[in-house]
Amino acid sequence: MPRLLDKWSNSLRKRVPALRAYLPDQAAQRLERMITAAQPADQKAQCLLTFLTRGGLGASGKVDPAAFLPAFCSEMRRHGVRTQFCLSHEEIAWHMRRCDRTILLHLFGEDNYQINSCAISALEDQAVAVFNSARTGAIIADKRRTEDCLTPFGVRFPPPPAPGGTVFVRQRLGSKAPTRVIEEWEGAKDSLTEDEVGHALVDTRLVYKNREYFTLLRLLCVDDQVVHTLVRARDVAEDDPNVHASDTPVDPNLFEHLHEQLVRRKKADLDDLAAKAFQGLGHGFYGHDVLIDRETGTAVLCETTFKFDTPITTKALAGHAESIPSQAPIIDTVGFAERSARAALRSVAQPLGLTVPDEASAEAG
Repeated sequence: MPRLLDKWSNSLRKRVPALRAYLPDQAAQRLERMITAAQPADQKAQCLLTFLTRGGLGASGKVDPAAFLPAFCSEMRRHGVRTQFCLSHEEIAWHMRRCDRTILLHLFGEDNYQINSCAISALEDQAVAVFNSARTGAIIADKRRTEDCLTPFGVRFPPPPAPGGTVFVRQRLGSKAPTRVIEEWEGAKDSLTEDEVGHALVDTRLVYKNREYFTLLRLLCVDDQVVHTLVRARDVAEDDPNVHASDTPVDPNLFEHLHEQLVRRKKADLDDLAAKAFQGLGHGFYGHDVLIDRETGTAVLCETTFKFDTPITTKALAGHAESIPSQAPIIDTVGFAERSARAALRSVAQPLGLTVPDEASAEAG
């Protein structure tokens, strides 16, 4: 059975990346030409999308710019919000001087870069709202800081290591760093380095067709709104509880089974976790990685990151919208980007005087 990474790799061999051959300003101009909606004649506010790091317009993998940003910006414009790509502090300042109702939306990979500076702080202070702020990026780049920040708001994390228990160890920084498992934890003898974080291993196993899978949920959120929930699974036979999108078999029935067991049944808990995380982190486009404890059913946050879309999954599942209806909302990349734009505007509607109707989420995804 093919896995998501296999299908993604095959698709890469067949196409030239749309924006990689361009310098940042050229890529921004090309993206601008892909936006179908004109700038609003009756402008109510502006949204400045900033790209201030060497991660470029893909923000170090946080977004597929050609698939997501044109539809996102078009939807913003249809609601009276002008959009502009900015590649420097000077560009941001120039546009902010011409409009006092500004939304700042930073696109950067917090795992690779930080944008903290006096200049950015001054610009953020002038904005009506800031999504993916410099402060938030610094917090979620460090798993220990993330837990310290969100625990007071009621967000649950995996339990601390217990003597004799199994401990899952990760690097404090980075989302793709190696992990390890320590059996029969002995405290000081198995002490972690300053660069590591360890928690009791959460049993996320779920049985499907007599086969066990480690599982994980990725909540794609705009602030406290769960725009979509992705299900991930890894065969227990691989003996690795670290689950990524690339580990998930492309099996429509497995996707639907996981969605029913972990998403529909836990929707209230997932919505609650997203709301509490927003209280601690502020405005942002997030990918919250959530574990569901097999025994207790408790939803715990493993880590979080800035994330706009999920191209590995959407490209791998292209053509499966009918056979995997739970994932159809993310397979429709244009519709997903438009929903994300509306979610962001709902969060700032009151201070900007916007009217953005509520829309029912599709079962927390």
